[in-house]
Amino acid sequence: MRFAAIVTAVAAGLALTALPAEARRVAVTQPAWQFAQGPTLVGDRIAWAEEGCRRGCDPTTDRLPDRLRLYRTGARRPERIARADGLRTSFGEESSSTESVSYGVSANRVALQRSRVDRGPGALLRESSALGLGFLGSPRSPVVACDGAEPGQTEGESAPLDMDDASLAYDEASCGRPSRLAIRDLASDTTRFAAQPVGSRLVVVRVSGPAVGVLRRLASGGHETAVYRAATGAQLFSVPVPAGLTPEDIDVQDDGTLALVSRAPEGECDDGVLSWYSPAEPTEHRLATRPCANGVRLVGGRAVLFAEVGDEGQELSSVALTGGETRTLVRLGEGRRRVDHPAFRAPGGPVPFFDYDGRRVAYALRDCSDNQGLHVTDTESAPEEVRYVGCPLRLRSRRVAGPRRRRLSLAVRCPRGCSGTATIRRGHVRLAYTGYFTLGPGRRQRVRLIDEAASRAFRGRRAVGVRIAIRSVDRSGRDQRPLIRRGLLLRR
Repeated sequence: MRFAAIVTAVAAGLALTALPAEARRVAVTQPAWQFAQGPTLVGDRIAWAEEGCRRGCDPTTDRLPDRLRLYRTGARRPERIARADGLRTSFGEESSSTESVSYGVSANRVALQRSRVDRGPGALLRESSALGLGFLGSPRSPVVACDGAEPGQTEGESAPLDMDDASLAYDEASCGRPSRLAIRDLASDTTRFAAQPVGSRLVVVRVSGPAVGVLRRLASGGHETAVYRAATGAQLFSVPVPAGLTPEDIDVQDDGTLALVSRAPEGECDDGVLSWYSPAEPTEHRLATRPCANGVRLVGGRAVLFAEVGDEGQELSSVALTGGETRTLVRLGEGRRRVDHPAFRAPGGPVPFFDYDGRRVAYALRDCSDNQGLHVTDTESAPEEVRYVGCPLRLRSRRVAGPRRRRLSLAVRCPRGCSGTATIRRGHVRLAYTGYFTLGPGRRQRVRLIDEAASRAFRGRRAVGVRIAIRSVDRSGRDQRPLIRRGLLLRR
């Protein structure tokens, strides 16, 4: 597992602003902490979440993120609109405990859901969850909370959550089975409930005006999608996911049309399947597009998704549900000059790290420090070309001070940030190592290593010759040519 250190904030000139997309066709910001969730388009603003540690996350000491901050773009700099502290994660030989936070945000409200999963020993599993809702700048009031009274009823997934300006949709019985869909009207503060099939579990919920879409896992192990009326909680239709496919994400638009991306057994990027359903035609309409099955957004009859093109190239494109006409929005390069995009799950289900409102598309792309930079493209000006940027890494000094408190450090230069692994060896003996490091942009950086045998290497000498090896990765997540240099380990 990769743990990212806190990275330095970028200059104010690079910060995302609330200016219209036409004024800045591509805006980029670098999170001050590790990017965690988002981005979410809210009117002319963009919201996202970052996570970090009070004293800096350090993979060499298993210091894991213990706090989350939710931001939105402001006139000059990002505004913090919510926070969660005291997140605890621990791993033991027979047990583990993880805590996560998911969010929903509208023009004037924010919802935070805090979930905890305790595992072990054996197959024992217990969940707890608490959801709060409030106006921006005001304390959040509790909406629902649960503590798994029957361990083993769930699979340890975070409870799903989604929100727009009209409604908040969530799982009111997330700590057990079956789930219970709750749709809260934000204007009247009334809540409608929709029972789910016996033994089923809500995996994803999506809300868009008068319609709410869900993806649920049935007691049989199969999956099913359904659409509900937000005003009444009445189900409009439900359909099973096509046999042989694993569903990854859904989205719904105002008229109740639902888009589904699924993964084929091969699991390759170009093996994804895009299907859609509507209240008038609740049967599968499969398009010829072969998307990367890690997210979909649907607005105005067009689905936005990632797709693989050419020589291992990727692009963010929109596809018309009727007719299948495809339009490229963002080109991400090909081969080793590709700029990678996130493809992992975030709290609350398989949340794609992009959003679309019909006018703009916001997306997160990997940077050199293994963080995620936020980008925005105006769809009227598409296609946009994301320029590939290399990730140079240099040693500032080949002299390495001896260990202090079982820690050593290498002085490096990472003008665009860097990430990877590092070792110090003498002959075939490994003296120090780090499992994985990440550094933000800077010319005076240090890679921390764990002392494995460095303290015993001197044997009465003041200095010993060593070999320093740093293996870093580029923006596509691939290994770069290793940096190997001879150095000198000095006694303190």
